[in-house]
Amino acid sequence: MNHTDIPKQHANSGVVLMNPFRIPIGEAERFEKGWKDCAEFLKTQDGFIKTYLHKALDLEKAHFQYVNYAIWENPVKFQQAIKAMREQGIDKDVNSINNVEFYPSLYKVHLEM
Repeated sequence: MNHTDIPKQHANSGVVLMNPFRIPIGEAERFEKGWKDCAEFLKTQDGFIKTYLHKALDLEKAHFQYVNYAIWENPVKFQQAIKAMREQGIDKDVNSINNVEFYPSLYKVHLEM
C-alpha cells in the first residue's frame, strides 16, 4: 500500500499530513521553490485546509531539514489532490533533486492533553 491508499473506514474524518524531508546540503532554495509550487496547486484542491513548511534551525545537523504539516478534510480528498498533482507533473522539481527523501503519512488526533 502506498501513502495515498487510505482505508475506506477513515474516509470521513479530518486528517493531518506529516511529511519530513531529507534533502542534500545546498538544495534548500531549489527544494523550497518546488515545495511552494506543490503547495500553490494543492491549496486549490477540494478538501485542502492549511499547510505549513517547518525548517530546521540547523540544516546540517538535523535528520530532516524540513517537515511539511498539512490539514485535509479527509483522506480521500487528500489522495485525489496528490493524484492530480502527480498527473500534472507539478511535483517534478522536488522529485528531480538527487537523493531527496520524504516520508509522508496521514494522522489523526489520538490523544489530547
